[in-house]
Amino acid sequence: MARATSRPTGSGRTRKAPRLIAGLVPSADGPMTSDMRHALDERRELIETRTDAVLDTARDAAEPWTLSLGDPPRDPRKAAAWRRHVRTVAGYRDRYGITEDTPLVQEPEDTAQKIDFACARSALARSRAIARQRPTAAERRPVEPDAPNRRL
Repeated sequence: MARATSRPTGSGRTRKAPRLIAGLVPSADGPMTSDMRHALDERRELIETRTDAVLDTARDAAEPWTLSLGDPPRDPRKAAAWRRHVRTVAGYRDRYGITEDTPLVQEPEDTAQKIDFACARSALARSRAIARQRPTAAERRPVEPDAPNRRL
C-alpha cells in the first residue's frame, strides 16, 4: 500500500512544454499543407521581428520599464537567454497595450491574458536572474598583457 501511494499519480507520461512564438503564442505543429506551414512561418517571423523592434526601441529610448530588466550578460549564451526572456516581456506589453513604467502591471482577469501574464512574469524573473548572475571564473580572469617572449 505504501508503495502505491508514494508514486506520483498520472499515466507516467510527461507533457512537453509547447513551443512559443515570442514567448507567448503557441506554435502550430502537426500535419498541415505546405502553404499553411509557409503562412504560419511568415506570421511567426513577423511577430518575432515586431517583438524585437518593440524591445530595441524601448531600450534605446531608456523607457522606465526597461531599466529593471538589467543589462545583458557578456557571455553570448547567457545574453541570448536573457534576450529571449525580455522579448517575452516586450511582447506581452505590446500585445496588451501596456504603457506603465513598470514591466508588468497587476494580474489581469481575462483567462487568456492570465496565461500570457504568467509567461511574462516568469520571463521577467528569469531575465533578472540571468542579469544578476556573477561572472564565472573564466569571465573574471584578467587578460594577460602580451609577454615579450611569447610566440605562436
